Amino acid sequence: MANGSSYPLYLSFNNIDVVITKECEELHNFSYEERLQLSSKVEIDFHRGHPVTWANFWFTETASMNHVLRRNAYSKLKTLIGTLHSVSEGKVHTVTIYHHKGAGASTMTRHALWDFRFHPHFPYRCAVVKKIDDDTSEDLLLLSKVGYTVDGDVPFVSVLALVEHADDFLFWELRSQVEEQANKLPRSKWPVCVFLYCKDTQKQYDLSLNRRGNKARGSRLV
Repeated sequence: MANGSSYPLYLSFNNIDVVITKECEELHNFSYEERLQLSSKVEIDFHRGHPVTWANFWFTETASMNHVLRRNAYSKLKTLIGTLHSVSEGKVHTVTIYHHKGAGASTMTRHALWDFRFHPHFPYRCAVVKKIDDDTSEDLLLLSKVGYTVDGDVPFVSVLALVEHADDFLFWELRSQVEEQANKLPRSKWPVCVFLYCKDTQKQYDLSLNRRGNKARGSRLV
């Protein structure tokens, strides 16, 4: 089955950070005292306002330490991402999450990347976009295609990509570039890319989610 780690780990990307299936698995090799010390550090850092790390999710999931709590809106976001994986129309989709700064959208969307990095029913390859330039779309398409042959029968894997703190124009240019290249692919059972686009709003409680051009598929997250 396609999964988040079925690509050569020697590959490096300039503009995206890939969340691999075995993210943080090296922590199993730590002693109990070392894991406890690291857990305490990353938990304190997170609750002091530092960005969430993959280690926070690992300790929450594997060690039941509850670093990261599921937000009320998360179940709606997770359901939508799963639904989009099976949508046959359109090779690129965008989930725009409008949020007030500090409302937790960055943590929630990373939580989605963590949960979908190796999902038994909705296989995605997950990544955080670090920088947007002319090479970013190439990175995302390569992440989808690598490990598969162009003339093979197995569909390319969908990419779930988080974009935040980005200029609106640059993001939609990136989306257009990915869509243009995705439409040239010979086959795709699933969407080639689903973007999670976090966008700041001045309305403190206006944390909402929709897909551009199709408001009927949107859900309000409060």
